[in-house]
This record gives sequence, C-alpha cells and structure tokens, in this order.
Amino acid sequence: MNSIAISTFVLTIVIFIITSFFLYKTTNDIFQLKKFQQQEVVFWENRKMWSIHWIIICCFVSFFLVITTIFIVHVANTFKLTAFNWIIGSFSIGMITFSIFIILFERKLMSGIVFIFKNNNLVFLDSMIPVQELMSIENDLKRKWIVIMWKDQEVIGNIEKAKIRYNYKIKDLIKELNIPNKFD
Repeated sequence: MNSIAISTFVLTIVIFIITSFFLYKTTNDIFQLKKFQQQEVVFWENRKMWSIHWIIICCFVSFFLVITTIFIVHVANTFKLTAFNWIIGSFSIGMITFSIFIILFERKLMSGIVFIFKNNNLVFLDSMIPVQELMSIENDLKRKWIVIMWKDQEVIGNIEKAKIRYNYKIKDLIKELNIPNKFD
C-alpha cells in the first residue's frame, strides 16, 4: 500500500469534517430562521437557493463516498495498480477544490435565502438590521446584489454593510413595506 494514498485519504477526511461543519452551520441557521414562518411576520424564502444548497450538500457527500469506495478497494488489494493512486488523488483534488468553494462562497451565496421583517427589523441569514438605522438599500448596476448600509448600534460612527443576493421578490417586499430604498 502506498503511503501517498493513505495521507491523501486522511487529508480528505479532515477536509470533509471541516467542510461538513460549515454546511451544518449554514443549514442550522436557515432552519432557525424558518421557525419565524409560524409567527405573524413578513416571511419569504428563496426555494431555488434552498434547492441549490441541498444539491451542494449531495454533491459534496457523493465526492466523499466515491473517494472512500476507491480507497477501500485499493486497501483490499483487489487491484494492485498505481492508477488507483492517481484516481484517489484526482478525486481528492476535486473535493478539496469544491470544499474551498463551499467554505469561501456558499454562505455568501445563501445570504438572501430567507427574508424576515419583524418588529421593524430586517433579518437575513447573516444580519439583523433595524429599519431606523438604515442609511441606504440599493442594488448594484448588474442587479446581482442588494447592498444594505446601516449605522451600527454598538459602535457609534461605525457603518455596517451587507450584500444580499439580488431577487426581485425581496426588492418588491422592501418597497411594499415602505422601507426607504434607492431602487431604480
């Protein structure tokens, strides 16, 4: 058995555990926000983004299962080919790349998955924004992001900024709730 295959597999397991934590954290936060749906609040969820989130999880687990299966076959000495080292390495590199994408971008892409308006506060996945502290709500020129700027309540003079994935339904809800905005 080749020590490179073993070290690659151990690295893959460690990366799987770390990335699983990030996916669990995002999913748990979304479920916590979905509990607001039972209350009398303005609630909207982006089902397309929710589906994409589950597809990412399924692809990630599939990558790991394929790598594990190939490694087990290699350990069982069913095939004594060096090609298995290349296959394990290739799948591991693919999984590592996918894990980096998940860790860096997945939560940012999911930022607009849930929109809640309750007690004069806007609630998103990563932020709770008091309406009276809002400075501006606007979309970028290409309409990919809704940019929200508000005054921080904890640090006087500090201005916070959040970027939420653009969706015309969020934009319409903000207009319907008469929240000051700079949409065109």
